[in-house]
Amino acid sequence: MDRLVGRVLPAADDDTLLLICSDHGFAPFGRQFHLNSWLRREGYLAVKDEAASKEVANVEDIDWPRTAAYGIGFNGLYMNRVGREGQGTLGDGEAERVSARIATELEAIRDSDTGERPVHRVYRRSELYQGEFSSDMPELLVGYTPGYRSSSGSVMGESGKEILDINPWAWAGDHSMARDLVPGCLFSSQPLAGANPNIKDLPVSRPRRRACQLSASSAERSLAASTAEMRAPLTARTSSSLSPAIVVPAGVVTRSLSSAGCQPFSRRRLAVPRRSWQAIVRARSG
Repeated sequence: MDRLVGRVLPAADDDTLLLICSDHGFAPFGRQFHLNSWLRREGYLAVKDEAASKEVANVEDIDWPRTAAYGIGFNGLYMNRVGREGQGTLGDGEAERVSARIATELEAIRDSDTGERPVHRVYRRSELYQGEFSSDMPELLVGYTPGYRSSSGSVMGESGKEILDINPWAWAGDHSMARDLVPGCLFSSQPLAGANPNIKDLPVSRPRRRACQLSASSAERSLAASTAEMRAPLTARTSSSLSPAIVVPAGVVTRSLSSAGCQPFSRRRLAVPRRSWQAIVRARSG
């Protein structure tokens, strides 16, 4: 990066603004928290009787009429809401009460092996989103303490007996933690007018057609964000740096990476098993 900036900066005249920014930081990921397993143990998520003896139950095993909350994506925690989910169980008032109770309980958890709190803070939806599609967003976003992250199984709606254990993957760092603890950075070649610049201050226009949303946290990497993005170019404006939205025309990222000599990740490498997504979509739509 230093060498690249050293090549670019001399080519910029005094009227050119050069910004170097990251939308999030990075932290170690040594232990994983099985969010859906915890929800299941505490009685918020239920599985069908025939799946109760499974070592790992998947999203197709969830007993939706007996489920109040479930986790999908790296940070998203949804209430099983009447009128949104296909087999919702909670009305608006009850969903608010249950989400508040879950948030308090998650923040109080202690890892018996380390003595640390895996969950640094649980963010409420009202803190983060505004706009037409904000109701599709998760009621809660779980901000983990550096060193912890949601397990890969929980990301896809799986649950089992383990609540906390060692991260088994070679992937030893992540940014799916509380936004306050993994801040991004900003370097500018010129003085900035504002005291507390935000990624939303970048002058990015909204394209007319296809768009993709880049997020500062994997909080957005959830089913609601994905389905809402399919319905509209811009799902929701955020009011926090946890998930500041930049909208860019489709293909721009790939072209930019290619022109910079980088090889973007292929769809195959990043793909989620089709069966799992289909099961989630069915659960969400009924």
